[in-house]
Amino acid sequence: MSEKRLTAPELEALSKASAKAGGRLEYLFDEGKYTELMKFVTSGDALSGAVTAFGYCGGVPVYAFSQDTSAKSGALTKEGAEKIAKLYDLAAQT
Repeated sequence: MSEKRLTAPELEALSKASAKAGGRLEYLFDEGKYTELMKFVTSGDALSGAVTAFGYCGGVPVYAFSQDTSAKSGALTKEGAEKIAKLYDLAAQT
């Protein structure tokens, strides 16, 4: 069984739905600036529900994640868990 592949505009629209999770990360990072990691990971026809990011807090490099409660009713998906696990791996290498 093949999964539907989303187009770039569809992925961009889905990423905007994660704005609440991203807004929480803005409060965490210095000047509200961060780099979102693995942005377009999907779970079926929706984004994974986990926003993973790198930025600075008090000048210290930090990796963080925030769950998007509007995706899959806030449930942690397999893809979201994999994003978080990869984030931990990146943080351990820093």
